[in-house]
Amino acid sequence: MSRPVQSKKKKSNKVDEIYNELFDIFDTDEDGIITKQEALKVAKGIGYQVAMYDIESIISSSNGTEDKNKIEKNDLYNGLKDIFTVSDEQCDEVKEAFQFFDYNKDGRISMKEFKYILNKLGEEFNEKEIQEIFDTMDADQNGYLDYNEFIKTWKTN
Repeated sequence: MSRPVQSKKKKSNKVDEIYNELFDIFDTDEDGIITKQEALKVAKGIGYQVAMYDIESIISSSNGTEDKNKIEKNDLYNGLKDIFTVSDEQCDEVKEAFQFFDYNKDGRISMKEFKYILNKLGEEFNEKEIQEIFDTMDADQNGYLDYNEFIKTWKTN
């Protein structure tokens, strides 16, 4: 059986515990490797808003298996941490930006809010460009940007 992922703290936090449990459920042969489809389920199971391209990006940047349809336990864990970890200062900036875009304060950004704010900021995008930007950010394609989708996009720019 693969060893659990260790956090910097002596006691692993709840997310680490859930991550280890979910990974182990999918790692039926206990070799420390799961498929990218299973990795997507693990990531979503611990609350990350991810798409398959995120998992594929983690796989391609990891040093793990040569099979680009599979990923090792620690590679997935570290890749997810890299995508979703920001400094406290950055986190405050992103929260402010998210709240600015979330005009009606419902905890998510609609296409209408996104378009309104871009226009208020003086950005000159046509309807098609705005829709393409929004669709790229909307990883789960539910028509809204949640905080995780927003912060992930912010981190990559």
